[in-house]
Amino acid sequence: MKPKKLLLMVGLVAAAFAWGAFSERRQVFPAPQLQRAWATLRGGLDGDDSAPPGSWATARERAIPENLDPEKLRNLPYLGHGDKLAGGAGVTAYDPDTAYPGVNLVVSGHGPEASLVDMGGNVVHTWRKALEELWPGPLGFEEFEPHKTFWRRAHLFPNGDLLAIFEGIGMVKLDIDSNVIWKNKCRSHHDLFIADDGKIHTLARYWREHHDALDIEGDYLEDYILVLSPDGEELSRVSILQALVDSDYSSLLGLARKSRDLLHTNTIEVLDGQHADRYPMWQAGHVLLSVPSLNTVMVVDPVAKVVTWAATGLWGFQHQPTVLADGRMLVFDNLGNKHAADRAKAGGVGISRIVEIDPMTLEIVWRYTGSELVPFESKILGSSARLPNGNTLITEGMGGRALEVNRDGMIVWEYLNPHKGGDNDEYIAALMEVVRMDVEPLVEAFPQLGGGEAKIDVQGVRELINRGKGDGERR
Repeated sequence: MKPKKLLLMVGLVAAAFAWGAFSERRQVFPAPQLQRAWATLRGGLDGDDSAPPGSWATARERAIPENLDPEKLRNLPYLGHGDKLAGGAGVTAYDPDTAYPGVNLVVSGHGPEASLVDMGGNVVHTWRKALEELWPGPLGFEEFEPHKTFWRRAHLFPNGDLLAIFEGIGMVKLDIDSNVIWKNKCRSHHDLFIADDGKIHTLARYWREHHDALDIEGDYLEDYILVLSPDGEELSRVSILQALVDSDYSSLLGLARKSRDLLHTNTIEVLDGQHADRYPMWQAGHVLLSVPSLNTVMVVDPVAKVVTWAATGLWGFQHQPTVLADGRMLVFDNLGNKHAADRAKAGGVGISRIVEIDPMTLEIVWRYTGSELVPFESKILGSSARLPNGNTLITEGMGGRALEVNRDGMIVWEYLNPHKGGDNDEYIAALMEVVRMDVEPLVEAFPQLGGGEAKIDVQGVRELINRGKGDGERR
């Protein structure tokens, strides 16, 4: 090759690399398109251009398998009206005698809003605030473009005030009429936890260029535990990465993927110390975190700034670990059932599961895996919570579905996201989280809740859909 041609090729390659770095930093072509393609490969956002802005997945078929064994229908949940089933949206299963009563805070990937939805699927109230109303113009930092179009998480106060997170961008507090009380472009993401003193504990991430103890080339995202005052002012921050580096669990960093988003921490919970005598890892004031890039659940002492406990090997790309009333831990295990699903070949059982763990022995004492009639699968996103009556509320994020199951794994309530997209409604908006709340503390702010809800006619079942008893297992 002639020297001039060689120099030209080298120059073009250098220019391409330079433009790639610039486009990613400034979020101009081709960075957003490449990020969207990568999200598709991860099983997240659908890559079709016909999908609306936000977080969407391909809607799943809901039909009865041919030659279905009648025995498998024995434990079907109650079903709603045929018109609701035909639309594939709203509350499609509800047994009021066994479901935990309350009202649901629903955060969906279709737009920057959250809604209060009763057990019958009726929208009681909606909060909404677009990003450009809060921070018009350039953000001043890089963020994934679709994250600007929906809320990732929300928290409702009894008086109707609401906290909401724009993923990786910031947090806003709204009143009941969606007026801004305060806002903070603090780079919060994924989750938040309100302590008894009103302080807001959340996750934040910032771009860093170098770490002395780690062989990192180029920019990377460093996750922090961030504490805000009730008025939204920053009080403290602790580097999760540094807390891991400085701990006895630093070898876990060997599991890190070659990614600029090194940890991708997705859950935060401040421990109350109630069970520390039996489970010493649950010390008061320590912080429980989920670090899916390491397939690890860990605890950080925010005062000593060090990881004090960690567990891995039982789950894959997990979400929402939470300490239960008896000291055990519930985890949404996104990929932990993958090999069992592969063995099923027919694909009847999804790749996800909910597991309840004894944190001392790491024994799985209960699990929910779905079934042939109710495949359970969310490669990313998802949450689960134990309700006061012993049932478990699950948000199957990328399925656009929330379900409540009893201890035997039977579905007693189900909600399908009514927000559809595409030319033929082929997309369903992801559910970021569905939270069940008691009605009584909310009645003063929302008096309409005191009048009761429109019940689904559970006697009017006219057709069967793809439902079934989950694989509930107890020890």
